[in-house]
Amino acid sequence: MSRLSRVWRIRLVVTVTAWLSLDALMVIAGMGPRHVVLGVIVTALAAVCWVAYDLAAEVRAPDWRTILSRPSMLVGYDTRVSRIKLHLYDESGSGRGTGRLYVTLVELIDDRLLSRHGIDRAIQPDAARIAMGDMLHRFVTSPPSQRELADRRTMDRILTRIEAL
Repeated sequence: MSRLSRVWRIRLVVTVTAWLSLDALMVIAGMGPRHVVLGVIVTALAAVCWVAYDLAAEVRAPDWRTILSRPSMLVGYDTRVSRIKLHLYDESGSGRGTGRLYVTLVELIDDRLLSRHGIDRAIQPDAARIAMGDMLHRFVTSPPSQRELADRRTMDRILTRIEAL
């Protein structure tokens, strides 16, 4: 006898036993049960219980550590950089908010240096300069003018370099 047929045989015996026991209790209590209706109800409840039991046996809890430790599917992709690009293109080079933009970009560079290379720019300036390259190092150490920050081509080069960092 296969394992599957053995399991179903046990389930059938349990269902019939539950139905007969409940039916007998209702007859003894003088409730006058409808035998077929009670059998259908017991069978339906048993089916729901076994489906839940079988699903619980098949489904595993996710191991979030492995999912979170996987490297990003798109190397260099950062949603913050994408949002900054969208913001820049929405502003259409108007130059509004460039001061806050510069601070945000420097924070983003510092975050990426620390998360990707383990370098804190304030503690390890030489290592940070090597990792950033000349272009980003100049950007971080000498803030560009508002006109430069508002220029799409300049910002596109800077953002591309930040993504590659």
